[in-house]
Amino acid sequence: MKLHRLVMQAFGPYRERVELDFDKGLAGSTLFLIHGMTGAGKTTILDAIAFVLYGEASGSDRSGTMLRSDFVDKKVKTEVELTFSLGEKAYRIHRRPTYQVEGNKHKTQGEASLYELADGNETLVASHPKEVTDRIETLTGFQCSEFRQVVLLPQGEFRSFLTAKSAERGELMTTLFHTEKYGVLEQKLKARAGVILEESKENQRKQEGLLEQAAAESLEALQKQAESERDGLTGKKEAAAAAGEKNAAAQKALADESVLDGWFEKLAKAEAAQKEDVKKQADVDGYRARLARAAKAATLLDKEANAEAAEKRAKKSTADAQRAEKALKKAEAIAADAQAVWASAEAGKEEREDAKLRVQKLGEAQERLQVLALLKQQAAEAETAAAKEAAAQKKALAAADEARKKVERLHLLERAGKAFSLARELEDGRPCPVCGSTEHPHPAVSEEVVPTLAEVQRAEKALSRAETTLAARQAAQAEQAAAAAALAGKLAAAWEQLPEGITEDAAAVQEAHRQAVKKAQDLEASYESARKSMQAAQVALSSARANVGSSRAHAESQREEAGKARQAFEAALVSEGFSDVADYAAAIDGSWRDASYREKVERHIRAFEDQKLRHETQRQEAVVQTEGRQRPDLAALKEDAKTAGAAWKQAVEEEKTAELRLAQEQKTIDALKKLAQEQAALEAKARIVGRLAQVACAEKPYRVHFQTYIQQSIFHDVMEAANERLIVMSSGRYQLERGREADGRSTDGLALVVYDAYTGKARETKTLSGGESFLASLALALGLADTVSRYVGGIHLDTMFIDEGFGSLDTETLDTALEALMKLQAGGRVVGIISHVEELASRIGDRIEVVKTPTGSTAHFVHGTLSE
Repeated sequence: MKLHRLVMQAFGPYRERVELDFDKGLAGSTLFLIHGMTGAGKTTILDAIAFVLYGEASGSDRSGTMLRSDFVDKKVKTEVELTFSLGEKAYRIHRRPTYQVEGNKHKTQGEASLYELADGNETLVASHPKEVTDRIETLTGFQCSEFRQVVLLPQGEFRSFLTAKSAERGELMTTLFHTEKYGVLEQKLKARAGVILEESKENQRKQEGLLEQAAAESLEALQKQAESERDGLTGKKEAAAAAGEKNAAAQKALADESVLDGWFEKLAKAEAAQKEDVKKQADVDGYRARLARAAKAATLLDKEANAEAAEKRAKKSTADAQRAEKALKKAEAIAADAQAVWASAEAGKEEREDAKLRVQKLGEAQERLQVLALLKQQAAEAETAAAKEAAAQKKALAAADEARKKVERLHLLERAGKAFSLARELEDGRPCPVCGSTEHPHPAVSEEVVPTLAEVQRAEKALSRAETTLAARQAAQAEQAAAAAALAGKLAAAWEQLPEGITEDAAAVQEAHRQAVKKAQDLEASYESARKSMQAAQVALSSARANVGSSRAHAESQREEAGKARQAFEAALVSEGFSDVADYAAAIDGSWRDASYREKVERHIRAFEDQKLRHETQRQEAVVQTEGRQRPDLAALKEDAKTAGAAWKQAVEEEKTAELRLAQEQKTIDALKKLAQEQAALEAKARIVGRLAQVACAEKPYRVHFQTYIQQSIFHDVMEAANERLIVMSSGRYQLERGREADGRSTDGLALVVYDAYTGKARETKTLSGGESFLASLALALGLADTVSRYVGGIHLDTMFIDEGFGSLDTETLDTALEALMKLQAGGRVVGIISHVEELASRIGDRIEVVKTPTGSTAHFVHGTLSE
């Protein structure tokens, strides 16, 4: 992993937004220092890297939710962003923690998003905190705890890999070098051997089951039994064929005689049906005569209906004319009343005009009161803003005074420091370089720390910024005061423009306006209603007068048409042969008036005639088929056919049973042969796979698992790479070796001890002093990084961070450790050292300087050592 850009905001001691551009800040350098006072926030940079990647801090005792800055306003969001690359792919990750802001009921929920960068575009990869963390673990190959052991070597946890138990060290080796695949191979070999064994047992069970079903002791016995069955099958086939011929003859005789019996049955049914037809003939003839009379009467139905309809229309038109005369009288009365109401409404015109003028006056008063309220609010806000700016000006004035005092004090300390430096050089008998005196009774002394030039310059810059802020606050305060005065003037002018008789009570004015509007609307509505009623009454009166005349003429016309229609109907009765209306009504009475009923009667008559013809045809056909023949005995023929069929069916079943039994036995023989071949192949596989599983899984007599053997081999390379540096850094005294755990076990080969050349004995790593432990841990971490990078498919570690530990080293050992770190630059790996040790700052030319202030820390890249 290579870091390109880190951004922090409201994170730990960093109040403001801090951006660290590693590409620009390091400019190709591969060793840099993160330097600053204790508590300034150096380790927080590692916390930010670990948090943005995994949602956890770099130290296991700090959680992501604890890292919100205490300096920031509650509206400012805590967030970290990191741009980094893995191989040829670049990514940007952004994360916010879950935290509780004082005064808020609910927590601010955590957020996270991961983007892949390519050709100037960003593609969203994950957008949920858990999803982003899982994706980072997949991309880097590390969980957060492993990232802290290999990439971020944090203060307090730097030595964890050195002092870890073998099992913990094995877990890290599995992650870094993907040795889990060898463990998977062990389990697959073991599982495969078990599967083959189970398949062999299952094969034997299948063979035993097949023999048991066939009631045979062995394959050979079953084959002999099948030969015997094959010989008996030929006789059964011959018996079934003979029985089949007898059955076919019996079935044919039954079928032929059943046809003849059917014709005798049809003859009897036709003769019985003809007797029934004779009984129904008289009723059918009666219906035929009645149908003819009803059909004649039906031709007069339309004329009857026309006469009745004309008489109904005449009666209705007469009633309509009477109602029209009554409506005319009512319309005349309504018109007179509406005229009177309209005259009264015309007299109230002046009252309506007065109501409209009052609505207009009250509406204008409401608008002026709204303007007045807005001006009062703006004036109050302007006064509040002016007071706020005055307070800010006062605070800026105090800050400027404090900064000025600090500069004066530093100048005083600087001058005193120069005198103190001169006084330290004075000796009795030697002349003073200032006054020339050889006696020095009162040389200058100082208990204060003499400030550096950089501190004086920073204080002067702080004073300049404070004075600039003060000037800006003074200008802003003057501007706010002017704005407040202008609004006060506008408010006074607005009071003078308020109409007479209107108070400041906006609610009362609003109520009066509402009532005035309602009164004006009511008066106007009454006037308009009277006008419309009068017009409607006049229209209705004219319509009623016209309607009376047309109704009278229409009634007379309808009465004439009714008389003509009745005469036409009575003339038609006589022409069709009916004596009078009663005779006609009897012919068409009840259902006979309905055409569908008459059609139904006609269909029944035709159906009866068709049925008579069909019965006669059936009788004649049956006579032809039965003439000169006797009816057969079907019961005896059916019994013969049944007996022959049963015999044939039994013979066929015996044949099929023998065939099925023989086929099943042959199928079992084939299956047993196939299972025997498969069993031989399984036994051959078991001999090979079983041996491989025994070796890989460390089953007796073998003692080392395949995955453990691989890890031991890789760990040997790690120790060799670590010892190359540890021997140099310890001046040949210490060397890492394999050892045993405290309980004496060493089967995994990952236990560590340190060999001490001074005593000639190995001892546990926990017995090393702080400085010695730091060197051993540093050598082991660097050796681990080299080995990871060398192995095919391993994770390439482009960047490492080391948090503190150098303060425990003497000068000579510090030189040796730095020399080892300098050699890493040849491989292109970037190493960041977090330390407040001044000697490191005087040796390492590139650093991130972390500055602590009363309102939060800042960080930026600096080039050149402190001595430069």
